[in-house]
Amino acid sequence: MSPNNNNHSVRMLISPLLISLCFAITGVAGASDTSPPPDIRFDNPFAQTDSLSRQMGGVNDLIQGPLGFIWMGAENGVGRYDGRTLKLYQADNQVAGSLPASYVREIVMDREGVLWFATEGGLAYYRQDIDEFVHVESLGETGIAVETVSSLAVGEDNTLYVGTAKGLYIVAPDRASMTVQFPRPPIPPEPNSEQIRALTLDEHGRVWLGTAGMGAAIYDPATQSFDYLLHQPENPNSLRHNSVASIMHDNQGRTWLGTYGGGISRLDRATGQFKHFYAKPDVPGSLGSDVVWDITQDSEGTIWAALDQGGLARFNEQRQNFHHYRHTAYDPSSVASNQLRVVFEDQNQDLWVGAFPSGVSFYNRSTQVFHHYTSNPANPQSLSHDAILSFEEAKDGTIWVGTEGGLNALDPESGTFQRYLSDPTDPHALKSDPVLAIEEDRDGRLWVGTWAGGLHRLDPETGRFERYEAAPDNANRPNSAFVWDILRDRQDRIWIATETGGLNRYHRDTGRFSHYVHDPETESSISGNFVSALIQDQSGQIWLGTFTGLDRLDPATETFTHFPYGTGEPGATSSKSVRSLYEDSQGNIWAGTQHRGVNIYDPQSETFSYLDIRDGLPSSTISSILEDDLGNMWLATTNGLARLDEEGNITTFGREDGLVGSHFNRDASLKDRRGKLYFGSSEGITAFYPQDLDSFTTDFDVRITDFRLLNQTVPIGTKNSPLERSILLTEAITLNHDDTMFSFDFAALNYRQSSAMSYSYRLEGFDRGWNNIGHGSTATYTNISPGEYRFRIRASVNGKDWTEGQSLAITIQPPPWRTWWAYLLYAALFAVLAWFAHKYISLRIRAEAYRNKSMKDPLTQLYNRAGLAQVSEGIFANPTTKEGMCLMLLDIDHFKRVNDRRGHDAGDRILCDVARVVRECLRTSDHFGRWGGEEFVLMCATHDSANSQLLAEKVRKAVESGVYEPQSNPPLTITVSLGVADIHPDDSFESALKRADNALYKAKALGRNCVVMAD
Repeated sequence: MSPNNNNHSVRMLISPLLISLCFAITGVAGASDTSPPPDIRFDNPFAQTDSLSRQMGGVNDLIQGPLGFIWMGAENGVGRYDGRTLKLYQADNQVAGSLPASYVREIVMDREGVLWFATEGGLAYYRQDIDEFVHVESLGETGIAVETVSSLAVGEDNTLYVGTAKGLYIVAPDRASMTVQFPRPPIPPEPNSEQIRALTLDEHGRVWLGTAGMGAAIYDPATQSFDYLLHQPENPNSLRHNSVASIMHDNQGRTWLGTYGGGISRLDRATGQFKHFYAKPDVPGSLGSDVVWDITQDSEGTIWAALDQGGLARFNEQRQNFHHYRHTAYDPSSVASNQLRVVFEDQNQDLWVGAFPSGVSFYNRSTQVFHHYTSNPANPQSLSHDAILSFEEAKDGTIWVGTEGGLNALDPESGTFQRYLSDPTDPHALKSDPVLAIEEDRDGRLWVGTWAGGLHRLDPETGRFERYEAAPDNANRPNSAFVWDILRDRQDRIWIATETGGLNRYHRDTGRFSHYVHDPETESSISGNFVSALIQDQSGQIWLGTFTGLDRLDPATETFTHFPYGTGEPGATSSKSVRSLYEDSQGNIWAGTQHRGVNIYDPQSETFSYLDIRDGLPSSTISSILEDDLGNMWLATTNGLARLDEEGNITTFGREDGLVGSHFNRDASLKDRRGKLYFGSSEGITAFYPQDLDSFTTDFDVRITDFRLLNQTVPIGTKNSPLERSILLTEAITLNHDDTMFSFDFAALNYRQSSAMSYSYRLEGFDRGWNNIGHGSTATYTNISPGEYRFRIRASVNGKDWTEGQSLAITIQPPPWRTWWAYLLYAALFAVLAWFAHKYISLRIRAEAYRNKSMKDPLTQLYNRAGLAQVSEGIFANPTTKEGMCLMLLDIDHFKRVNDRRGHDAGDRILCDVARVVRECLRTSDHFGRWGGEEFVLMCATHDSANSQLLAEKVRKAVESGVYEPQSNPPLTITVSLGVADIHPDDSFESALKRADNALYKAKALGRNCVVMAD
């Protein structure tokens, strides 16, 4: 170590790194760029109500650790995020292993997977095995002379570079020693100007330093010398500002220096030329802010800048300017703040942005395949309304969009819309804004159907509409003002589906209309007058979806064929309410229904097959149907999109996957001539190419994140603790026999779909199968017998493709008096002190008998009230242990008659038989006891009300079908009534029992032998 730089060459940066000092500046980049920025929507996982996120404060740095967790260095601690839960670490002088200071400026991971932290209290690293931090104050003979560490970097050989307010500390790869170097640029230092705010290494192993006021320095470890880049006021071709907050080397041999007050200076290291980017309020595409906290180049080569008061900037390489993503109030998909500190790309190539005063924003790159079109009141070239009702692609490539708020013409190239709205003063405008149907005729004119405004025909050249006023009994007009669909068939006939007038046909030669309405006296007439959808099949037949069934029209004979519904026959539909129709490439007819999924008609066999929620659809309401160029079928529902591939696999897509909205309530979908799909929802349009969807894959791990005994997190390495290492790394644990209740929390480290993730767990040796718990992520076990077990977890997005994660071997030791050495001791004591052993064993037997007697009902051997009270105390300890539990109160019907007619001995036998029958219906984890008389209490985990009722019905039926007093003639029939209460988070045992008792009272009032669920 050298305390000064007298032995090192100190010079301005000349030819070894740059060609000359005569840097060339090209000024503010970018001509005016008014094109919209690439469509990016951010998730903000920490809402404003998240107290831990607000407590953590502004996020200065982000990194993904060796196990996949996202680590956040912030102003008031370090956060570890698993996609669901944020764990906060803060400095605490009273707790060993805490951070040296809560203000964390930077985090790096070295080549061995160790995380290092630059804090205001010094340098620290994280010991993953014990979940603690180690404060590094010295290595070898060298100590860090100042507390504040402001930047970190790791070399290819695992050398750690530490930037402080006084110098550059260099930690050897083996972490056994440390040296220090002092950059001394040839300018007088000012207070706080020597702090090294940024560190990075180039491809030659040189260390680039950004300082708070002394410009940038380049340290060469081979020569132990510094070169410098400085701002020179008289030289416009120098570094633009001496306060350098960030440095990044891109993949084109350029170095980007983000400054605190001077924007970005970009250095071409091959030519020695600078190019400056800075904020110009009147120049679109300029930087947006001169304070640049971080610059990052992602895996696609895109350069991002985190700006103070300027949001997130994305560099446009072609135009040499920037697109900006700024926080917008009330827009949940904008960045969390305009004061951004860091941009980070994770292992799935998704972006994380750290913000001030708190929070992070997450950009799921897989959602970039979905393009959104929405209404923007400030932009007249956006959609006129977000509720989408219909689509049509014209011959010239224009995409026509019908909305609740008018007709729109989309130019796919520019992404801009032209609006056509109703105007009561203009007879050549739309009469009504809700546009339900659009169809282009052979002349390029557009037929437009509206709700309550009737039928229109638009001349796109003039923008004028011709109105066809509705008149029910006039053949020169349509007979309804409510037009739901329009079809131009291959014979150039125009068919109009209406809400009140059945089917209309327009005759081009005469300008007249034919009306097809329901006639109850004519079997071959249309089945109903509300027609919602029309298609023409390959044979020329016209299919009609109506709210009275599925019809098929033969245009040659003008007769209708009706398909029965709800009959269960192969040739019947599952519902009479048909919302959408589609013919696939194989000639099958798909009929989407209102409440019964989709019906698929095979014209060869003239039979239907069906798909519904039970088959994996997200909803039973099918609003529109498309087939893409890959052979996949797409179903738009009121709860997202479903893709059905040729193998029959169903994949669902919702808002969390990138859709602008998940509620599709109209037959509004389109495949354009390029194969791009458009789906209209109540919140705008989602458009995408299906082949792009599978270009992004997500690999994730599933980890146990917490282990608790009696709902208290188990410390690591303390006396009597079963954990010697962090639960994240533990493969096996041993529990004592008195560890009667233990719990696990777990998480799938899948940040793209964390909110949609479903979980399942199993304790092998105890559970018979997997416990599917939906979006819950906690497992709790009580009173597990001694033995060997293995706890396993898995996670899935769609509930089918499971990813299994960490598993844990669990040994539960028997009590001391049941171990092999205890039995040896008993034998030895018996040999030596047989009498004393006998007395002791007798006492133990009596004690156990008293205990059993006090806890169990002597007749049925079930828990008595005292036993039930002890069990309920553990279950009702807190909301977590109660989650998914229910309480049942069971009463034997007319039991007094049994006692009166057959005697109390028979009554006792029947009580025991009923107890036995109920026990046979239960799992070992369920808790069953006799409350008194003929009343019993059952507490068990059922996860939801439906399962609770199913279990209660199972018990009721088992008792009813049991055999009692078989010698009697006729055999005795016993029934029970049950009141069932799902346990709420705020329930006590008494309140849950009271609700169950009320439900039992209702069951008796209903005639007994039934199950009643509590309100």
